[in-house]
Amino acid sequence: MDPVLFPLAPAGAQRETVAYSTDVLQAYGGSEQRIQRRGVQDLSLGFRYVADGAAEAPLALRLLDADPETGYLVPWWPYATPLGAAAALGASRLTVDLADVPTFAQGGERLFLLWASATSWEQVTAAAVDGSGVDLAAPLAAGWRARTALLPLLRAYPTERMGADRLNPALRMGDVTFRADLLDAAALPAGSELYLPAGYLGLDVLTGLWDGGGPQKQDYVRRTTFVTAEAGAAVYDSQDALGGLTRDLLFKLEGRSEVAALRRFHAARLGALKPFWLPTWDQDLTLAAPASQGAGAIDVLSSEVDGYHVLGFPVGYARRHLQLWTWGHEPVYLEVGGVEYQGEGVCTLELLGTLPEAITTAWRVSFLRHTRLADDALELDWAHPGYAAATLRTLELASDCPTGAA
Repeated sequence: MDPVLFPLAPAGAQRETVAYSTDVLQAYGGSEQRIQRRGVQDLSLGFRYVADGAAEAPLALRLLDADPETGYLVPWWPYATPLGAAAALGASRLTVDLADVPTFAQGGERLFLLWASATSWEQVTAAAVDGSGVDLAAPLAAGWRARTALLPLLRAYPTERMGADRLNPALRMGDVTFRADLLDAAALPAGSELYLPAGYLGLDVLTGLWDGGGPQKQDYVRRTTFVTAEAGAAVYDSQDALGGLTRDLLFKLEGRSEVAALRRFHAARLGALKPFWLPTWDQDLTLAAPASQGAGAIDVLSSEVDGYHVLGFPVGYARRHLQLWTWGHEPVYLEVGGVEYQGEGVCTLELLGTLPEAITTAWRVSFLRHTRLADDALELDWAHPGYAAATLRTLELASDCPTGAA
């Protein structure tokens, strides 16, 4: 049997979850091995529908009573796109701009839905998609006005619980979540990136597009064992002396281009599999004096204690990596090879490399943290098709931090 179309629209916000699958094997000292279990994305869509009226309320029950093994065709509501021109009965092409809509191939077909309401729609199959429209595999069975919504369709299956609350005989509502078939690698729209590929020591560097001005949840995480013996003596075993910082990054995404940039960053990570550099973007250290192009050291306002924070805290180079940045210049990435306290609140940081350009005291000195995503999932909360928010939880990998030192 063919999948059942679910044409009931969301009554408000929607949550979209894109996930990979990674096994993380952590050693006693905190170092990790990560194994990819699934290299293609798993996508789920969740929303609340409202079926209002003598036609829609019974329709909701019929849809939810369908055989779950048959599956559903679910419109990808965040990517509803209006037709650029009317389409007449029998037309074989739709005028519509789908340049910013991701492409997921399921079974080699691209299915779309022309949607005016839960009871007024037409399912179509694309023969080809280009920058200005969609060529159809068969002529339209009805005519459609300009601005009619065109939505990609995903083959999906229902979760265990599907809401069907009865408010009155002609009004039903419920929360539903659909999980799509395992999807091939996404063909994501091109655009500006929020990360620099292989930007430093062969790893990507996250560079922007997040709400860094607001509060952030951050926690230091260490693997420990605390044992109290029968005699009352206590033993504290710090398995991971370095620990790592978890940090929640909130992304406020305006427009599909910014959503696509976050999707590409998540896809490049393959979930929790691939680490990257996460700048603190804070003024962790303050330059004490300008430095010229080609300089192999910089002076920062600091103390012996702060010098220890740069070089002595991490066994394994976890805080030796710096990002120097200011507005209007490309960031400079450097590794500290040594620290010498000069007295009077000044430390000299000896660099493994030289400055590519002269810097002034207006430049900010941030730490780079060797980081991965704390889990495989990217959750997008869509307020409407033009705005979404997402939070990525990151985990510092201090024990595995690479170095450029010989």
